[in-house]
Amino acid sequence: MGRHVSSLGISAIIGPVVLVLFALVMIFIGLRPYIVHYDTLAHAGFLEYLKMNDEKFFIYFILTPVFLLGWLAFSYFIRVQAILINGASIMVVRNLRSVTINLFDVVSVASFRNNELRFAQYTGTLWKRGLVGFCGNYFKKDFGDMQWYCNKSSDHVMLILKDGRKVVFTPDDRDAFVNEIMILRPDVSVVS
Repeated sequence: MGRHVSSLGISAIIGPVVLVLFALVMIFIGLRPYIVHYDTLAHAGFLEYLKMNDEKFFIYFILTPVFLLGWLAFSYFIRVQAILINGASIMVVRNLRSVTINLFDVVSVASFRNNELRFAQYTGTLWKRGLVGFCGNYFKKDFGDMQWYCNKSSDHVMLILKDGRKVVFTPDDRDAFVNEIMILRPDVSVVS
């Protein structure tokens, strides 16, 4: 059984870091008036301070970043961790729900080195998309509908199944991933 890691791409690292820094700055802005006036409001707690001032300020500068950080944590939780290949199936390992694809349903394998799939459009609901990686339903005019289980936006491997579905992965060692499928299923055609 082969284990193929799918590491996060650089965009999946830089974006969340910027988002966390932005959220921390917004939280600081939201708490600053309370911190500045804390000594004069020794008798009032934070909620009483909000009642005396604008509560929308709290919603915009405290709750919004907390929501964004929660969405970011959920995105890391649902991302692809590994791709396991055994004699009968390909398993996409995720915390939320692992996905199993029958290896005998694979008709062909396509490997993309030149980022032909890079600007595919996400067609699912935004809350399923997450901020880290690319998991969900995507569409590109040249390829049609695809199901992606990717952590980066380059080095794609597409499996075309008997029922016409297209499943896309981004293993770190793309050639080893394709070779292992070819060893287990020599009748599968390879498209480059």
